[in-house]
Amino acid sequence: MSLWIIPKSKGKKIHFDWMGFFTSCVGISSIIIALMQAKVWGWASFWTLGLLFFGSFILFLLWKIDREVKEPYIDFSLYRNVTFNGANIGIFCTQFLLMITVFWAIYFQNVLGYSPSQAGILNLLANMPIMIAAPLGGGHLLDRKGPRVPITIGFSLVIVSTLWFMQNLDIKNAAILLSAIIPFGCGIPFIFTPNFATALAEIPPERRGLVSGKMGMLRQLGGMLGLTLLGSLFLHVQTAEFAKDLKQNVATENIDPLAFQGLLSKTPEALNALEKAFVKQSLIHATTDGFWSINVLVIVMALIGLSCTLILIKKNKPPAINM
Repeated sequence: MSLWIIPKSKGKKIHFDWMGFFTSCVGISSIIIALMQAKVWGWASFWTLGLLFFGSFILFLLWKIDREVKEPYIDFSLYRNVTFNGANIGIFCTQFLLMITVFWAIYFQNVLGYSPSQAGILNLLANMPIMIAAPLGGGHLLDRKGPRVPITIGFSLVIVSTLWFMQNLDIKNAAILLSAIIPFGCGIPFIFTPNFATALAEIPPERRGLVSGKMGMLRQLGGMLGLTLLGSLFLHVQTAEFAKDLKQNVATENIDPLAFQGLLSKTPEALNALEKAFVKQSLIHATTDGFWSINVLVIVMALIGLSCTLILIKKNKPPAINM
């Protein structure tokens, strides 16, 4: 359909920056692996700190190399534009905090006791309002008020809905859950579309294809880091709180908390360990604390995105993308 519908265009032969491509892949991958494995290796271990340092150093080399390349993989000169930076930070923060939805399904099932299909329906209902919110925030409001208003509304919806969710973590009530997660779903398109439109409006037409690709990469990086850090924080708090609860009971003080991994998901190994001590309620309590902590991180990222929007994106007029 693309070959049939999209008109032909004359391309321009350019040199692909293989060095910049591989450097960015190695640097980002090193940092992601370090963050993902930090719980296993330890945050102060040689491998964790070594990979974090190595990845950061490689990305520094990328910055040095691509400043001298005629057709760089990442054109860092674009980031001198304050409005462009603000929009990109907003995109990164939004994709980062959006990864909390992965943990919704786990929480709905393991703590609130919903079935997988019920948890899926809740997530579906949270996303359905996007069909209305997207044209309203990314179209109507953006065209009338400029990017700052819809982006501010979007981040505010995410913050308020997350706070409301945190106040009702122990309540198994579908109506209350939907009153928290539906505004969250509505807020996301209010942020994404205005930010993408604002960023592209700052770029010359001939470079928008390359830049939009880099913005997509930044968005995926935000998602990877979000899933990694949210997962690491969740597991760290859950394990620490669970171990503390076990030590408070004489019958369970010598039991390894790791023996019960998968208990809430009803894995056979964890259920066999459960015969030694009744610890399910302690694990639910620890899981709730872990989920509460990652919601706090989501609010922090939303506040960072909102602050950068208000500080860096000064334009009140809708972005004009001239072709």
